[in-house]
Amino acid sequence: MLWLANPPWGRWLLASLLIGAAFWSEFRTRPTTSHPFASSSILAGEVIGPHNTSNREVPIGLLDPVNPDGIASRKVTSGEPLLAADVADTASHVPSTWWVVEVEVPSHADKGDEVKIVLLDSGEVIDGVLAATPEDDPFGVGTGGIAVAPEQASHVAVAAAEGRIAVIVSSR
Repeated sequence: MLWLANPPWGRWLLASLLIGAAFWSEFRTRPTTSHPFASSSILAGEVIGPHNTSNREVPIGLLDPVNPDGIASRKVTSGEPLLAADVADTASHVPSTWWVVEVEVPSHADKGDEVKIVLLDSGEVIDGVLAATPEDDPFGVGTGGIAVAPEQASHVAVAAAEGRIAVIVSSR
């Protein structure tokens, strides 16, 4: 006698609406925006522009907007999205002819800061620009990259290798 009862129209309608809502939420078009990605590997200090980036569509809110005009603050591999931290202002640009020497730098130093390098044995003071800040690693030694003019690079590199170097950064 149970199969002679009225069909459960309300349950069928509710189940159909639930299935329809699931299909709509799964297959609807999501709003997207254009975001710059590295089309080739970009080295730290290299100029970022249309020649080494391409735009791809990403869902809105996935990545923070970034303007791809400036200098790369770190190495960005091909296919990676550009993040706001990857693009430095051109004011902190290191001249392309300068050499970067890896030395221990003070923790409060920021990329683009002008620094003075003191060679401890001779007392010679050499101007430089902080090209790479140390990674935020509590177990790391705090080494960063300081760019120096080509004529001073060999003196600074030898002194850094022998531990005869001190770095002075403005306290702002």
